[in-house]
Amino acid sequence: MVQQLTIRRRAVGTEILGLDPALPIDEASRAKIYGAWIDSGLVIFRDVEIDASQLITLSRCFGELEPPTMPELCVKGEPLLMELGRRVFGQGYVIDERELRLGVQGWHRDTGFTPTTCKGALLYMTEIPPEQGETLFADCAAAYDALSEEMQQRLERLEVHVTLKGFADTPFGKTWSTIRLATDEEYAGKATFDAKTFERYPPVIQPIVVTHPESGRKCIFLSPQYVDYVLGVPSEDSEALLRQIIDHATSAPFRYTHVWKPGDVVAWDNRRFMHAAMGYHPKYKRTGYRTTFAGPLLRGRYADGRPVADY
Repeated sequence: MVQQLTIRRRAVGTEILGLDPALPIDEASRAKIYGAWIDSGLVIFRDVEIDASQLITLSRCFGELEPPTMPELCVKGEPLLMELGRRVFGQGYVIDERELRLGVQGWHRDTGFTPTTCKGALLYMTEIPPEQGETLFADCAAAYDALSEEMQQRLERLEVHVTLKGFADTPFGKTWSTIRLATDEEYAGKATFDAKTFERYPPVIQPIVVTHPESGRKCIFLSPQYVDYVLGVPSEDSEALLRQIIDHATSAPFRYTHVWKPGDVVAWDNRRFMHAAMGYHPKYKRTGYRTTFAGPLLRGRYADGRPVADY
């Protein structure tokens, strides 16, 4: 038997039905999956019952895999599989001074704080809250295409200063009007990463626009959670420009909100898409597995001038 896949193009992304993880993924099916992914930048598999080994096999449809940048989150004995939500306590955030949530992530790209941004990732949730927990995606190729030619040319000449930092430290890409870290009284969880984690990743300079190495399309390349400022632009003007770009890129025509259902597997092109996590109430659990696709996009450099190869 062979895979019987149905491909459904959406306004943002592509839905794939009929995948059976118990069957081998033949070359024709792999090419169909990868082609849909390059074409739309985001694929959503529905109604998939899958184990960890099968998840890695499916992930290889998108190329070779690489360990994540945060090895402390990996499944024991499986360096290619990141486990989310089960073994560590995340930081709590207070939204609009009225709601406590865990698992909040602002708009970002995975490894968006390094010179070599990862190719993409695949995510499968094993425990889903009965409410909340949505993941947002923004198509930065479509967003670039919708800019005026004058703005496109301006952004192609600009770069940003980037550092690894927590979501509450950045003023860009917020979904809520205010957000802050919870106090110990509000939520006594601990930070996922300590100071040494942040020290592993020195500041980086990145372009605002890149050309996708496979599709040839130009993409807005910001990772708002990690952006500090635009180089060579006065502070006030830098903040205004960043807000303008990010508000545009994450606006409704380019945004998809994924409400997780059992059996969903989502794979996104990290070179093209930004994503964000809405978080969930501490009374719920949200756990899952993630893989990272090898073949990073080298489009950054270290701010202190050290060679990327020396890192």
